[in-house]
Amino acid sequence: MRSTFRAWLLLLACGACAGRETVTAVVTTSTAQDGWAVNYPKQHKLFEVDGRLWLFYSDGVDAVVRTSSNATAWSPPQVWWPAVNLGHRFSLAWDGTFFHVAMCTAQDDEDVLYRRATPLGDTLQWDGPASTALVVNTGHNAMYPKVLVDSGGHPWVGAMVYQGGFNTGPYDAVVVRSQTTDGTFAADQGFPFVLVDDAPDTYPDPMGVPLLDEKVYWLFNTGSGRAPVQGRLFDGATPRAPEEASGGSLTYGGYHAVGDGDDIHLVAGSGAVRYRKRDGSTGTWSPERVLTPMASGHAAVTLLQDGEGVCVTWLNKTVGRVETATCPPRGPCGAPTMLARAGPDGFASNLGINLNTLPRGEAWETASVFTLGEAAPFTIMVAGRQR
Repeated sequence: MRSTFRAWLLLLACGACAGRETVTAVVTTSTAQDGWAVNYPKQHKLFEVDGRLWLFYSDGVDAVVRTSSNATAWSPPQVWWPAVNLGHRFSLAWDGTFFHVAMCTAQDDEDVLYRRATPLGDTLQWDGPASTALVVNTGHNAMYPKVLVDSGGHPWVGAMVYQGGFNTGPYDAVVVRSQTTDGTFAADQGFPFVLVDDAPDTYPDPMGVPLLDEKVYWLFNTGSGRAPVQGRLFDGATPRAPEEASGGSLTYGGYHAVGDGDDIHLVAGSGAVRYRKRDGSTGTWSPERVLTPMASGHAAVTLLQDGEGVCVTWLNKTVGRVETATCPPRGPCGAPTMLARAGPDGFASNLGINLNTLPRGEAWETASVFTLGEAAPFTIMVAGRQR
């Protein structure tokens, strides 16, 4: 068995983004397959609440949560959803008052569920039992659920649906808006809404970001070699025409975004990570900027405070480093810098997908979690920088 203590000693940290010192520490271990405990960046699992970090992950058996004020000492694990052996079975959103959860079993014919909780100290107080957010038809399978909350308090849930059952296409990307704001979920008129219908050869994995005035922007891809990453603005429950959001085509959902008022910051690509910004006042996208040709898997973007722009984070498996770059509101993006080193154990999984970051921090400027190791038990690490 690997020594997590050895991994911690050899995982060196340095300043990134703004050049400040980074705290790096072991959180825990997980027996989840291939270290899939905290994936994907689009399925948010790391948050800051009143200066405390909240980490939701799979320990390989259940979905658990832990909190920390300094990223080094963590509260005992608490099971909040039993029998969840992989991290990509759930996703969360934090609206400043409540945690919103979308969850699924990834079993054929099983629906996507929604639930809401209030953080109390280190624990969660649930509003009630789970509601059905997306009904899955017989012979279909839903995976990679996402959740967000618009400015009016309406939860939205998105998922990818396999029409032929588990891992069998064609594939749809579907989103649902709730007409309720009380911790239950009731599909609004005109929903579920199909963003992508019958993609033959790709995972059209949807991701949405809330904007102002109950607007929401959903991103999706339609097929390898067929189209770039596309986006669709919803003005409340009203969908607008699709837009081209990022150049090139992607076989999988290698894109991530964060809302900034009515603006959107988008990163896309695996290998070459590209960044661009959508101006909410004009609906136009900036030219793409290539941040690195050396990323592995899915990059993530965190909104910085005080008009500082965004911090983009990715795994560089070639050299075994977590790397970042800052894109300010104006001017060129900065050169990549090292956030942490993977050490001799290396990143878990050859896919480079075991990464999650803060969508936005207050006391924490930015923080990332990722997994190390070649076999179970895998080590869950955190690297963060306080303001």
